[in-house]
Amino acid sequence: FALLSSMTVMNMLIGILCEVVSAVAAAEKESAAISLMKKSLLLVLKRIDADGSGEISKEELISVIDDPEALIVLDSLQVNISQFIEYQEMLYEDPEAEHSIGDIMEQILSSRGHLPCTVMHLTNMQKYLRWAIMSDLSNHLLRQQNALQDIREKVDDLAKHLFPERG
Repeated sequence: FALLSSMTVMNMLIGILCEVVSAVAAAEKESAAISLMKKSLLLVLKRIDADGSGEISKEELISVIDDPEALIVLDSLQVNISQFIEYQEMLYEDPEAEHSIGDIMEQILSSRGHLPCTVMHLTNMQKYLRWAIMSDLSNHLLRQQNALQDIREKVDDLAKHLFPERG
């Protein structure tokens, strides 16, 4: 009995030790990612902030994405660039919109591919999908209205030619 209970306690301690090591490794990885962001992307963001306000416009963010050094860092952080750009389309729907450097860095950190999915990720994706669907529907409605207006004009022109006395 003593041997069995000793083995059980030893296995529990090994499990706890493995869990602690995993948690420390995850914390170190997160710390390394933040450090890398501060050493490189923060400097790039500050450099492209033309007016020095600490706010990044859409044009300034696009110039970050065009920066080869920034792309290397984003790739090393496993950030999905195309998904990040699409999400920025929603955030910068207003052409005059600006977001703080801190917000941009937080978005980049939360866009890393190796992160487990959280409620925040699901909420952001739902917000993006709702925006994308509404945007597409608005564009579709506008095209339909334009097509109907063209048809009305053609019908009016045809009616004028067929029935000139009503004209």
